[in-house]
Amino acid sequence: MSNDADVFKDIRKDYQKQLAEVDYRPLARVLGIEPDAKGAWVRFFGQKYHVSDQGVFDQDGNEPWHGVSVILFKYILLAKGSNGERPSLPTEFDWVSYREFPDAAPYNQGFKDTVENNLVKYFSGDPKGLEAFCQMWEGRDPEMGLSYQLVRKFDALPKLPLLLLFNDADDEFPAQASLLFPDYAADYLDMECLAILGQSMLLGWKKQHERA
Repeated sequence: MSNDADVFKDIRKDYQKQLAEVDYRPLARVLGIEPDAKGAWVRFFGQKYHVSDQGVFDQDGNEPWHGVSVILFKYILLAKGSNGERPSLPTEFDWVSYREFPDAAPYNQGFKDTVENNLVKYFSGDPKGLEAFCQMWEGRDPEMGLSYQLVRKFDALPKLPLLLLFNDADDEFPAQASLLFPDYAADYLDMECLAILGQSMLLGWKKQHERA
């Protein structure tokens, strides 16, 4: 029976084969990427990764966690599949929860368990840890005037921000975390990849602290 590594290896080969046919230049404006002779540089939570038919590598030549590779592959391939056509980013949009997307149902509970519930598990009663987590992913206060103890905006991808809302536990209510998306997010990634965006934040944090 194939293990997870073998499955991803096959998926990666398929994505890389598709990327061999991509012209990155028309996608530069649409996706906010930086094309070069071999592929394109894409920012993921502020860190630059090179994406091409050779794979995904950071500026030091290291491969990221496979979930990050999938996100970056799909960010480009979904745009290529639509001939690079994407609606212009709206000047105003609504922030929505993951479950509000029409196709989210098969993944909704998994997103809740692995992302939002884990944010509560890791950071309830630990405001300094939560702030360090946000700084790790270059989160900033968007100064939106929302009634939460912590509000942070993250530039997950050039055209796709995330918004974290967090209230710690008090005498009346348990801690609560919500990771929100712009309502146009499904124009850029499918539901599985949107879920992986949140999961990658928690996994990266966990790996960093396991090494510490």
